[in-house]
Amino acid sequence: QYPEGEKVPRSMTSEEALWVAANPLSNKHQATAPPPGSIYCPPEYAPMDGILIAWEGGGTWTGILAKMAAEITTTGDADVHCMVDSASEKSTAEAKMINNGVDMNRVVFHVVSTDTIWIRDYGPRYIYQGEVRSIVDHTYNRPRPNDNKQPEFFSGALGHERYEIPLTHGGGNYHLNGL
Repeated sequence: QYPEGEKVPRSMTSEEALWVAANPLSNKHQATAPPPGSIYCPPEYAPMDGILIAWEGGGTWTGILAKMAAEITTTGDADVHCMVDSASEKSTAEAKMINNGVDMNRVVFHVVSTDTIWIRDYGPRYIYQGEVRSIVDHTYNRPRPNDNKQPEFFSGALGHERYEIPLTHGGGNYHLNGL
């Protein structure tokens, strides 16, 4: 369990490492049938229509998230999908974003439990099937079950197809080049 506001590191905490030593993580995904036709994997630093953030980590971290959201929704001309754990947390996030100049017309809140701020690592990962977005889902290599469920949640929330791959990965250094 991760108390609200706790700054959970990207790497495993000592408690998580002990838990994993006693309970090795296993791949939760079986390979689903691959997408029909050709696919395109956008490079990591390609322009995007939006960015996902998980509202976690307390005042300093959420302050950074609010500043990022301001730049993304104004200068970046993109949307922000913000994962919040509750309606109360949504209100807090909304107020902080407004105070930081976020274009709230470009923010979509999703009330769903997350364990940590590191949504860039646990997904979802996007591909294109022609002009249609789809998600590729791997097992997150941390014992953070709410984080690991985010690709499945997001595919349902946006109606995007989701393909599972039998890969256990930390997400960081998952660099794509578009080929």
